[in-house]
Amino acid sequence: MDLQELCRAIQLPPEVCREVLSVREFPPEETLRALTRPQTAAEAWGQLAKQGKTEAHGLDMLTWLLKAALYTRAEYERRGIDEGVYLDTMKCFSRFVGEHKASYGRYGFDRGFWVYRQLSLTLFRLGELEYEWVQDGRAVSLHVPSDADISLLCCRQSLARFDEFARGFFPQNQPRPIGIDSWLLSPALGELLPPDSKINRFRTCFRLTCWDQENTGFMQWIFGRNDIPTEELPETTTLQKQVKGRLLQGQPVGTGCGVLEGFDEP
Repeated sequence: MDLQELCRAIQLPPEVCREVLSVREFPPEETLRALTRPQTAAEAWGQLAKQGKTEAHGLDMLTWLLKAALYTRAEYERRGIDEGVYLDTMKCFSRFVGEHKASYGRYGFDRGFWVYRQLSLTLFRLGELEYEWVQDGRAVSLHVPSDADISLLCCRQSLARFDEFARGFFPQNQPRPIGIDSWLLSPALGELLPPDSKINRFRTCFRLTCWDQENTGFMQWIFGRNDIPTEELPETTTLQKQVKGRLLQGQPVGTGCGVLEGFDEP
């Protein structure tokens, strides 16, 4: 697989594919390979972060990281991990450029600080959810992609896939506890949404351990951007209307941390 084939396989928008394939300057191969190793990935990303050109809107960085993803694919093959898991995981790149366009009206890429996890084989998408090994494999951090179906059935199926995946490819790691840090666990949503809403049914599958009322990360996921004045926030969806109303009243939303207890039906 080459860079062009990877772009097509992860369904990168054609306009972005053309931009990626037009890049001619790449960082040293060793820097890109360092992104694929857990011990060196964060440092390698730090080095690359200094090299991107502002006028490229992150698409030069996207290209370099996709080049590194080809080295990641070789490691998947070496370990015998299914190609489907690889592509599902690497589709984060397409999702992120799509989210950027939805937020700013143009294609761009601003998630390089995140994707070295996917490149270094510490984060995998299995079904609807993503699972990241943390604490040197002694625990798991759960992530919810923006396109995920969080119905409890889909979450149970994803968790079953993860358990099988962990036994097969990471038997030395501990698949529990599974923690999460997400706006979806904000206790404010319990007040704003019906008890049988997908979000509330998902939220109650976790034992809440903290509520960061000052965290504004929810703005990106509910309103598409985190730099919009409260009075100007869109009200396209019911959730947007309810959250905006809460914010205008000076009440917090924030994010919640929790530990998974199980995706069982109540």
